[in-house]
Amino acid sequence: SKRGKSTPADAREGCLLLIRALCETVGRPAEPYVVGAFLVAALDECGSNSSSVREAAEDASTALVRLANPWSFPCLICPLIIKALRSNEWRVKSNAMDRLAQCAETSPSQVCKLLPKLIPVLTGQCFDTKPQVTKAAANALLAICQ
Repeated sequence: SKRGKSTPADAREGCLLLIRALCETVGRPAEPYVVGAFLVAALDECGSNSSSVREAAEDASTALVRLANPWSFPCLICPLIIKALRSNEWRVKSNAMDRLAQCAETSPSQVCKLLPKLIPVLTGQCFDTKPQVTKAAANALLAICQ
């Protein structure tokens, strides 16, 4: 994890809250500047030790995926989510799969085109030792296959 050990938790939480506020208040004009730049950081912070940082990270990643143009899924969002699924932290994996299920709702045709790439990745997560990851994988598989 690239999470800064010298950055205080409240500073990280504040940054995540700012990202979410930027997505919600500025909207589409901010999309090219925030989605690719901050989605990885937001997903990474879902594995934080601080519960307030984790909650802010989940809210920020949800807002970023909601803001993203559906056409950005194959070339931007999907590779970032797959990268997050390689994390050692179970909360990062779980949130990444939740964001994948969110993408299945917001851009179903784009997700459908990538099913051959997504299904093997998610199937591998079904055998994780953490029950939360297994449940998130099952939910994501159901969401992308509908």
